[in-house]
Amino acid sequence: MDVITFNRELPEFYYTLSATECEGISSLAYENVGVAICVFDAAGRFVKANHAYSRLCGWGEVDLLGQSYSLTITENEDSIATLLNAPYLEGQADQPLTGEGIVLCKDMGIIDVYTTATLITRRGGQSMVVMSLSDITIRKQHERKLLYLSRHDHLTGLPNRLAFEEQLAQVIAVSPAERSGALLFIDLDGFKRINDTAPKGHAAGDQALLEVADNLQSTLRATDLLARLGGDEFAVLLPHTPLAIAEQVAERLRQSVLVEPFLTDGCSFPLSLSIGLVAIAGQAAEHTVIREADTAMYLAKRQGGNRVIVFDNAMG
Repeated sequence: MDVITFNRELPEFYYTLSATECEGISSLAYENVGVAICVFDAAGRFVKANHAYSRLCGWGEVDLLGQSYSLTITENEDSIATLLNAPYLEGQADQPLTGEGIVLCKDMGIIDVYTTATLITRRGGQSMVVMSLSDITIRKQHERKLLYLSRHDHLTGLPNRLAFEEQLAQVIAVSPAERSGALLFIDLDGFKRINDTAPKGHAAGDQALLEVADNLQSTLRATDLLARLGGDEFAVLLPHTPLAIAEQVAERLRQSVLVEPFLTDGCSFPLSLSIGLVAIAGQAAEHTVIREADTAMYLAKRQGGNRVIVFDNAMG
C-alpha cells in the first residue's frame, strides 16, 4: 500500500496517511471548498464540477457531464477561450493560465469571473484541465461604471471630449482614399444670459443644456455621434456623410432649438446655435479637422450666431 508522509515544522509531529485516505481528504476538500472548480478533458468536455460551481451558476454536475465548456463559458470571451485552446487542452503548456471572462448561468444570467486553469497530465499521457473560477461581478461592475464615467458627460450622459476624440481618431485612421465624413462644432447662443439672469442661475443653465442635448440627439441619425465638449459646446461626428448631406443635417440641428424658447420660472430665453462644419476627407489630420471646425464655429458666432458656416481654406 502506498504511504504518503507529511512532516510538519516541529519534528516531533509526524503523520502518515494512506493513498486512499489522502484521496478521501482531497475529495472532501474539492467538494466543500468555497471556490468553484470544474474539470475538462482534452476535448473541452466537462468531467467534474464541484458544489461551489453549481452554486455559482446554477448548473449541477449532472447537467454538465459530457457537455462542451461552451455551454457555460461563453465563446465571445477571448480571455477564457484562450485558456481552453486546443494546444493547451492537448497538454502543450507547462504553467497555469489566468484570465477574466463571463460564465453563462442556467437561468441565462451572466457572471464575471476570474479563472485559473491548470493542466494535469494523467498516466497514459491523457491531459485534463482543472479550472477554478472566482466571482468578480461586483468589481467588474465598478470598473465598467468608472469607464463609463471617464468617457461620458456627467450632466447630459453624452460622450465627452475624450470619447469624441477617440471616435474621430478611428474615422481619421482609415486610408485617405476611403476616408469620408463631416465634423460639426456647435456653440449654444444665449446660454450665458440664462446662467446670469434666470432665477435659478446655473441650475437653469443645466436644464437648458439637457433640453438642447435631447433636441440635438433626437434630430440625428443612429450612426451619428453627439458629444458634449464642455460648457455650452457640443460636437457632432457624421461618418460616411458627404458635405452636402452634412449641411442639411447641420441646418436641421440649427432649426431644432428654434422651435420654442427655453422656459424656466416664468422666464423665456430664446436659444440658437452657431455651427462650424468641416468635411473629413483626404489627408486631413485629427488636430487639423478639429481646428477647422472650431474656426468655422467662431466665425458663425462673430457673425451674430444662429447660422451654419462651412470651413474653407480662406479662413486660415
